[in-house]
Amino acid sequence: MEGNLPEEIPFLRAFLHRLVVGCPTLEVDDLQQQTMDRVLQYQHRYDPARPLRPWVQSIAFRIFLDARKASLREPTTLATESVPAPPQDAVAPSVSSEDVQRLLAQLPDVQQDIMRRFYLQEHSVQEIADATQLSPGTVKSHLHRARLQLARNHQAEAWQ
Repeated sequence: MEGNLPEEIPFLRAFLHRLVVGCPTLEVDDLQQQTMDRVLQYQHRYDPARPLRPWVQSIAFRIFLDARKASLREPTTLATESVPAPPQDAVAPSVSSEDVQRLLAQLPDVQQDIMRRFYLQEHSVQEIADATQLSPGTVKSHLHRARLQLARNHQAEAWQ
């Protein structure tokens, strides 16, 4: 392989450090090892007429994307003993059914129906789509718009 691979390692590590910022589940050492393994595995595909660093970084980037995608699929567990209990005044007060009805009455009929089915009857998006003959994307849009409207209404009430 043309180019000096050991000289690229510090640049590879710096590149990987920049990538993993904000991804606490990914380790630079692991990504570097996987990158070097793949570089050696596919060294026959390297074109010596081209610079080595961009080729190595493109391999590292693909490995990073795969690792990030895999880490997002894996459920994370929290040690419950390390999580302090919320203060008593931080616990959300119970909401009466009259309050729920008052809040839902602020929404258009279709959004009221979808919010009731989703939150009160615990139907899935697909079940709601089948029952209302809407696409799942439309159901999600209605849920999103309803949440935004309720948040706006809540902010407006807070300012009064």
